[in-house]
Amino acid sequence: MMLLDGMLTATLSHIIEVKFTDNINFLGIIAGAATLAGIIQAIRWGVAPFIVMKIGNMLDKTEQKNFILSIFLASAFLLYFIIPMNVPILIWLPIIFIHLLVASVLTTIMDDIVTGYSSRVPNKVLIMTTFTIIVDLAAALGPMIGYTLEQKIGLANLFWLAGAICLFLTVLWITLGNEKSK
Repeated sequence: MMLLDGMLTATLSHIIEVKFTDNINFLGIIAGAATLAGIIQAIRWGVAPFIVMKIGNMLDKTEQKNFILSIFLASAFLLYFIIPMNVPILIWLPIIFIHLLVASVLTTIMDDIVTGYSSRVPNKVLIMTTFTIIVDLAAALGPMIGYTLEQKIGLANLFWLAGAICLFLTVLWITLGNEKSK
């Protein structure tokens, strides 16, 4: 998930510029794509701690972590498919913002699932170290892969591919969750 989140986060100003223009006029105020991306990111990082804290508290009280992960993966899938569509910027920006929050929530859910699993196995340190390395590596590779794929397959296809990955993970997680509960 961090690969997909890193891809979107790092390329957001580029995406805004490609989809709309470098200068966006809001009620007579002109903002560049980078400024708009920065504002969205700032709002995300200001709001996300409160939302993920609520989700974290909810996760602490439920055994339905797999189901909750599936719901948010499905949400990411839907949002990735909506992002490349031609919609007005005033509709598109909240969609991006919601997607960024969903990505933050997904990170929290995955952290919770992995720490819960590692607490029940003897090789806790190995599990957590491996998870941390994979997450950090994915976050670092996200921007590079995002820009490379955008050049190779185009912006819309990039988002549809990311959405397809989220859909695949949703189906896989639901299937594995059902197998585990048998």
